[in-house]
Amino acid sequence: MKSAFFIIADSRWVLGKHPNPKRIKRQFLLPLGHAVAHLEAGCNVLAKFRNRNGELITDDASSIRAYKGQFFLYSKPLCEALSRGVTEELIAVYLEGTSEEARCIVQPCDQTWIELLREQDPSLRLSAFDLPPTSATTITSPRIVDALYSMLSSEDGELYAEYLNRFLNSPHILTSLFSHVLTLRSEDDLNFLPQLKKIAEQIRGLLLDRGKAVTIRRIEKSHLELWAEMEGHTIGFLDGGVARIPGIARLEPQALRVGIYSVVPGERDIEARETWYMKSFLIGDCLDPAHPIVEFTDRRRLMEAARYTFEPLTALRFLSGQEPPRFLLMHGPLVNQFVMYDEGEPHHIPALAPKFLEEFGIYESEVLADLEDLPDDPKSGKPFWNQFMAVYSDVMKRIYTHDVPIAGVVERAAGRSVIAAVLQQLAEEGAVNHAYTKKIGNLLEKFDIRDDFIFGCVLREGEYITPLLVNKNLERRARDRWRPVVRQIPSPVSTIIKTEDTAFPFRIEMNHAANVHSDNLLRLVFHTARLLPRYAFPVGLDIADKYAKIPDWISKGISGEISAMLIRSALNTGDPRVVAQAKQLLLKQPRDFFFRPGVDI
Repeated sequence: MKSAFFIIADSRWVLGKHPNPKRIKRQFLLPLGHAVAHLEAGCNVLAKFRNRNGELITDDASSIRAYKGQFFLYSKPLCEALSRGVTEELIAVYLEGTSEEARCIVQPCDQTWIELLREQDPSLRLSAFDLPPTSATTITSPRIVDALYSMLSSEDGELYAEYLNRFLNSPHILTSLFSHVLTLRSEDDLNFLPQLKKIAEQIRGLLLDRGKAVTIRRIEKSHLELWAEMEGHTIGFLDGGVARIPGIARLEPQALRVGIYSVVPGERDIEARETWYMKSFLIGDCLDPAHPIVEFTDRRRLMEAARYTFEPLTALRFLSGQEPPRFLLMHGPLVNQFVMYDEGEPHHIPALAPKFLEEFGIYESEVLADLEDLPDDPKSGKPFWNQFMAVYSDVMKRIYTHDVPIAGVVERAAGRSVIAAVLQQLAEEGAVNHAYTKKIGNLLEKFDIRDDFIFGCVLREGEYITPLLVNKNLERRARDRWRPVVRQIPSPVSTIIKTEDTAFPFRIEMNHAANVHSDNLLRLVFHTARLLPRYAFPVGLDIADKYAKIPDWISKGISGEISAMLIRSALNTGDPRVVAQAKQLLLKQPRDFFFRPGVDI
């Protein structure tokens, strides 16, 4: 049986047939007839309808109830609206979901659309399904349900949330959707999709109707206006990449590259139109000899700390060395979660070399002036100013207060930081109470609904959420000695923007200057994401990504050169045993049996 169905009722029967008027006015029960398909009494329902003023109303306290062989939809706001009178001959009730969770759309409509539907497709045999009805009739036939839905939703796409259905029915979204379902408990699988839709429609309704400081804004697509405005202005795109040499077994990636692609729209001179800036980092050369890598150092965490720190460092150096761009977009978060990259267990992250930091304008005196309550270096007893935790905090303060608008663009908005900030803001404004935010928060956590899915359903193409301050670095997650430093990492101003109906939205994190110019910045992001069909991401960041990453064909060439250098060094020793050992080493590959866990070579 199809999970979606219609109940079509005659409005005179609903509002005039005894005892229906009493049930509507006193008990807030809308009669549905003798059958509600696969739904059951007690099913939780989100009722959605328009009042006489045309306002979209959602009621999350609705439910299916049964009494004396009849089924009813309990909804106080819906029944109060209907009791004021209905001029249309019919009331269409669309329901979809499971026996436990469902959504319902109620729409009064004229009888003429049934005649129109009969003329368009006589094979539907509408009279066999009691259409038009004398009381109420339940339609479960997929052909007729689809025909009814197509006709009614065409009159009010917002009421039926057509944007939401286009998003969820997109092929690549469906793949992610069902991959997500596989991670849930079996008993939650069937209710995931109805709950996702119900929560999304409630959030959208709250933002549109009750939001004050936080609401939904829309960008009008006009490439002509946007590029005319950006003509002659430099726009920068930054991304970083890891260097790995696959030809040498067990070699961890120990180098980074950060590339910046700059473009001047409207510039016809190709040499002046596009510029490239690259900075490479060999991790070992960047570390403080007084705090070297130790046996217990988590190298993966070290690479994360280096990338999170070196990308904004490169941005600051780039901005200080030339005429600054109008906007700088970074691939990834502007502010990362940076609470456990300290020198203690379990990661044992070393410190950065003072000389390396000085090359980027980071001096001990300035860090000590910028940051308060730095912990002491366990070796020297002085403030540990050059440890990654301190350096990252200082760099992010400089990024956040920089005059150039800088924004991080996060391709998949994982986590629930933005929806949590939205709910908190709505509660502070009095649009909802804290019990409601707790209820929604529990549902989001139960079904692991994150920002990408929830705002993919909430937003339409070209829409974004009013930028909000989002605290990403929670002090309580850091070690006691580093908590005062974590407290000083600035919180970015974040929003979610959707560039295409059938694509995931992405998160934008902004510094103070970018937030001041957020309207222009988000217009730029939207239009650069629309330059390629179905790409739905700023194309300049893709160029920077390809520029910064080291492709395998280059890595293999580097591997060959290093192999040749190893053999040459072995030959220079004049010892045949060293030469033999070097040759044996180069014969081994990372996938060899010798490198399986527990095998001693």
